[in-house]
Amino acid sequence: MLIPIIDKGTGKPEVMVKKRDNPNNFPSEVILHGPNGNQFSIKIVNYQFPEIAHDKDDSNWLMISTFAAIRGRSWQTIDPCLSTVEIISLISWISAIKSGNEAETEINFVEPNLSFKFKGRNNGSIVLQVFFELENRPSWAPSHEVEEDLYVDLECTPNELEAWVESLQQQLAKFPPRGF
Repeated sequence: MLIPIIDKGTGKPEVMVKKRDNPNNFPSEVILHGPNGNQFSIKIVNYQFPEIAHDKDDSNWLMISTFAAIRGRSWQTIDPCLSTVEIISLISWISAIKSGNEAETEINFVEPNLSFKFKGRNNGSIVLQVFFELENRPSWAPSHEVEEDLYVDLECTPNELEAWVESLQQQLAKFPPRGF
């Protein structure tokens, strides 16, 4: 079920949060939107190696679920494409962009499956692109057959980015860095 978060200033829905009814009390997943029905969400599912708790490298890889919709097509993947430290870096990057610190316009990770780019500001919205490679691409656009970039355009309000940061922080609290 999607629940709108209402902007206190305008009284209009700002962010759609996916509410889950589950016994594990997982944090809400924020679905970001863009033009033409574009959507993106990211969720930490588990550690890649939950049984390895004391190795600073292998202990911290996360199983990441992504959902994206672009040009009327949607897909979901689950892949160990980010580590706990990279989620912390993503949170810092989003927070900096939201605050107007646009010195770093892109963020990339060890595994090149996901990357993010700040494209600018448009009428109070922050324009981002999320790029998908390798296992995070849909089956209808495999990287070995298509040479063009696959990305989703997003237009987010500062409130939406704040909700995304809070969601990622809540998720990371359930899967904190280990082995350090």
